[in-house]
Amino acid sequence: MQPRLICIWYHCHAPAGITEAFVHAVLDAAALKQANAMLVLFTGAHMCLSLVMVRAAGAAGLVGADAVTMLLRIVYSLWWVSHRVAHLSFVLRVTWMCQVLRSSHYSNMH
Repeated sequence: MQPRLICIWYHCHAPAGITEAFVHAVLDAAALKQANAMLVLFTGAHMCLSLVMVRAAGAAGLVGADAVTMLLRIVYSLWWVSHRVAHLSFVLRVTWMCQVLRSSHYSNMH
């Protein structure tokens, strides 16, 4: 398996954890149930995608399926975050999200 693939996988996991942690910290009970239901759907999608991609590319397919699923979870979490910080200007939101992603990258390097 190529080290490049592991790097992509790693960079998908770090932001997913940070963004999901923020989302789970700020949602009310009803929204949290909805977010958790989406995580169950993402798990089902991951299982299906894994089966297809492992047959096509072996272990690299599994890493690819995991990366795709993490990217979906990041996009979903960022959608929630964008609604949470909607009152901020666009520039502040983008700056904040970049700082979150950057800090997750550096905190996972140690």
